[in-house]
Amino acid sequence: MLVPYVKDHILSLERCPDGMQGDCSYQNAIPRDMPAGTPTKRIVHVTDKDKFTDYMVGDSLTTQLALVSMGRRITGFGTMSCRSMTLDQKLLSVTI
Repeated sequence: MLVPYVKDHILSLERCPDGMQGDCSYQNAIPRDMPAGTPTKRIVHVTDKDKFTDYMVGDSLTTQLALVSMGRRITGFGTMSCRSMTLDQKLLSVTI
């Protein structure tokens, strides 16, 4: 299982809707079709304090299973190196 590697880490998803040979993009915000109760971390945008992004946190097995079930829509994911609970929001610049 991935829990030891992603526990309390913020996740970004890599999406390649046309396969690995097509265009890919990263998704920072939690997907709408994730299960209720998926752990998140809200981060306020540096340039606009009225905007925020709800990032997914990889704490639960339910979250990991939901990501696997998305199959071809997600080709990978990355984690931030710091833990979500110790994240200094002032150091993070969010672009969407």
